[in-house]
Amino acid sequence: MRPAPAAGAAMVLTDAPQPTTPHVFLRGNPGNRGVAVPRQFLEVLDPTRKPFTEGSGRLELARAIASETNPLTAR
Repeated sequence: MRPAPAAGAAMVLTDAPQPTTPHVFLRGNPGNRGVAVPRQFLEVLDPTRKPFTEGSGRLELARAIASETNPLTAR
């Protein structure tokens, strides 16, 4: 009889207590940081956008992407 296979592992992502300020990476190089940018939705899809305020902003971004007012979300 064979031994049972090892249990699988799952990766999780948690928010830091205080999120860091994101920066533009010039030419895509993380060692060459440009200006700081706020966490917010794309301006071309929502000209009245406001910076995300809850934690890292991932949940607010997901809600904005799935919103009925987002023209790219198929309904």
